Amino acid sequence: MSGIIYFFVSTIDIPNMISEFSSPEILSKEERKEKELLLQKQKKKEEESLIFHRGNGSNLTTNDLTPYTIRENLQKDQLLIQNEQYLIQYTHHDKSFLISFLVFPTPSFRKEIEKEFMKMLNLTQEEFCQLSIMEYISKDVYDGKYAGQNYGVSFCSHGKDILQ
Repeated sequence: MSGIIYFFVSTIDIPNMISEFSSPEILSKEERKEKELLLQKQKKKEEESLIFHRGNGSNLTTNDLTPYTIRENLQKDQLLIQNEQYLIQYTHHDKSFLISFLVFPTPSFRKEIEKEFMKMLNLTQEEFCQLSIMEYISKDVYDGKYAGQNYGVSFCSHGKDILQ
């Protein structure tokens, strides 16, 4: 007597499958709607967060800039802060930031702005220094004496002092 024996190998996780069917989550319409909204918010936050790819293969994720955005152009560049003393903008195509001082920045004022911006992005100092952040002084300050030079972030290794 000859017979054929068939073996079926399944990749289904039977214990989890049984527990899912034996104890289903019963939600009211309101609870389902709340859960759906929460999932949509999480997905939107993930989509809006900025992700920077580091050279070592890992990623650096910052807070969503949308709540801080004053204006956005067609290229998705964002003006984040603008006042009489400085402005901060994000350039989408190269994922860089620009801090432009409209007044001469004293060392303490400069550090205060950098720390505030770092907090806004929810980054550590080490992470902040890995971003492309350029700092310039407007040509209108001291007749352009300090204009045209990227000073970088003061507390990062590439940062330069601004001597008056």
